[in-house]
Amino acid sequence: MGLNAITVYVAWNVHEPEAGRFDWDGQADLAAWLTLAAEEGLLAVLRPGPYICAEWDFGGLPWWLASKKISGGRTMRLRSSDPAYLQYVDRFWHELFDRLRPLTYKNGGPIIMAQIENEYGFCGDDKDYIRHLIGRAKEWLGPEVLLFTTDPPSVAARGSIAGDEILTVVDFGPQNYNLDYNFGVAKRLNGADSPLFNSEFYTGWLSHWGERMANTSAAQLTADTANLLAYGGGNTSLSFYMVHGGTNFGFAQGANIDGNSYQPHITSYDYDSPISEAGTTASRASTAPANSRWGWELRATIERHLGVELPQAPAPPPIVGYGKVPMTSSISLFDALGALAPTPVRGSALTMEDYDQRWGLILYRHLLDSNDLRNASTLNLGAAPHDYATVGRR
Repeated sequence: MGLNAITVYVAWNVHEPEAGRFDWDGQADLAAWLTLAAEEGLLAVLRPGPYICAEWDFGGLPWWLASKKISGGRTMRLRSSDPAYLQYVDRFWHELFDRLRPLTYKNGGPIIMAQIENEYGFCGDDKDYIRHLIGRAKEWLGPEVLLFTTDPPSVAARGSIAGDEILTVVDFGPQNYNLDYNFGVAKRLNGADSPLFNSEFYTGWLSHWGERMANTSAAQLTADTANLLAYGGGNTSLSFYMVHGGTNFGFAQGANIDGNSYQPHITSYDYDSPISEAGTTASRASTAPANSRWGWELRATIERHLGVELPQAPAPPPIVGYGKVPMTSSISLFDALGALAPTPVRGSALTMEDYDQRWGLILYRHLLDSNDLRNASTLNLGAAPHDYATVGRR
């Protein structure tokens, strides 16, 4: 593709699934992943949160922060300088950066930059919080790692700190493509001679349940990429978000809130990116087959900008047709509850955190008094359910 660095979000709830218990093995082996990136000749841009968004469950924050069983749980102010919150951030970051410090560029590793928070301008403007994170990153990861914040231009001043304490970086896509304005915001916060960097140049978009999948204009994106790379005398950097689609398996995907509307994300994180969720990169030219990708066109744009011939791209992954697969038996979810769920708990309806449940589903049942039904009473469910509510006869 012609890219020389890869960005990586660090989901806190993956690495500390329970308070004080850390996981750095298997798919959580971040050090091994970064070592592999270095072996492939890639630099790394670390995005350790503590909040990452990423359309990931709770934005990467661990569920137990909302549990009453920990000090400050459910009462702490998240993403702020509240000491009740920062005590857990510090514990996690100390563990994380102790493991990653040997992988910084100064120490022979690939890590050249680290992002502080994520689009914090949407959430708040607690400068003490940002300064606390800056101090911890410099102390535990190393002062030589370039630290930066990422925000859309409209909220960059809220989410960062003007001056030389940290590099303020903007993110935007073809839908908000005013280079003079967007980079002008960054220059006013950083200084006129600061480097230009778009840390999230959007190649597509996320999809909520019930929405159509994102569909990118290949011609617009490749043209905008060429203009962005040439901006500022050709010394502008960008990171495609996403360059390769993926999958958030199980309940890992998050959700958005739009006013009173709850918008859960689908399991697919394909993003209509240049390299699809399945690994395909075919051209989206008029002669290309339906549902193909435009990764080759973007690759050619980058190749022209670099003025070098890129290495041969790998062959596309094989596709296998399995034909019809008949489903010969089934069981309803309610009939399988005894095998799937723990013993029911009687009493008031509690939250998942009260049951030490990280994610998944809870079935709440309530028996109505027959007198209420005979008197034609109104059943008031309070706030609208976020999934399903059924009313039936026993």
